[in-house]
Amino acid sequence: MKEAITLLLIEDHQMVREGLTYALQKRLPRSKMFQAGTGARALEIIGEVKPDLVLMDIMLADTNGMDLSARILEFEPNTRIIALSLLRDKSVIRALLGNGVAGYIPKEADVDELVRGMEQVLSGEVFLGSGVPSILFKDDFLPEMVPGSIYYHLEPDPETLTRREVEVLKLIVDEYTTEEIGHLLCISDRTVQSHRKNLKEKIGCRNVAGLVKYAIKHGLISKQEA
Repeated sequence: MKEAITLLLIEDHQMVREGLTYALQKRLPRSKMFQAGTGARALEIIGEVKPDLVLMDIMLADTNGMDLSARILEFEPNTRIIALSLLRDKSVIRALLGNGVAGYIPKEADVDELVRGMEQVLSGEVFLGSGVPSILFKDDFLPEMVPGSIYYHLEPDPETLTRREVEVLKLIVDEYTTEEIGHLLCISDRTVQSHRKNLKEKIGCRNVAGLVKYAIKHGLISKQEA
């Protein structure tokens, strides 16, 4: 992990928020740290500072982790997100990871584990806190390992892709170039490339053919269109 990162902590309990910020500042004294108590305030800060990493409580007064993570990644696809929660519900964890969240850490974890998770997530991997893998891997859930990383492949339903990701996916399938997609959606080429990368990682494919296969399978386009 870089010595200096920009981090945003989203937590609606002020005492928890300030305590965790204090602990992390001692570990990462050169980093810039911001706090938000609501999803709305978090989005304002993200628009201003474009954080490297977001630590996010998934239960906030004005929103939830699924909606907020989708909004964050729609506007800042390079931002990495770790969800913090007391919940140990398999469906919630799977949905968040499928939505693009890069880590899930129970709130009872210590700061050492949180820092390890931050390092792993910022290196491009997924981090699951203590006890989380046993929740996910029981019953019918068997994760697929993506070569070259420790990503756990969770093929998301189209509903868990952001609106922007679906738009980009459809344009990729229609053979638009990165430059053309950027022009049509009024976003930069770099943002389009980030959406392409995120789509491949979420869906678990390596090329456009895999994106087309996913789009057909989930009814985003017809075989005739492909």
